[in-house]
Amino acid sequence: MLKWEYKVIEAECKGLLGGQIDIQNFSDDLNILGKDGWEVASSFTLNIGQGTTRKVITILKRPC
Repeated sequence: MLKWEYKVIEAECKGLLGGQIDIQNFSDDLNILGKDGWEVASSFTLNIGQGTTRKVITILKRPC
């Protein structure tokens, strides 16, 4: 039976109303993790009032 290892990363959103992440840094982080065998399983945002995004949460997995 295949077993999985999971990792959770957070990307902080910037800006007065949130919702802006540094795409280049986020992509670089994901590429580094991808080279180590991690695969994105899910990604979602954490909102505070009126849909303002403060964090992007990404869950990654790889076989262990």
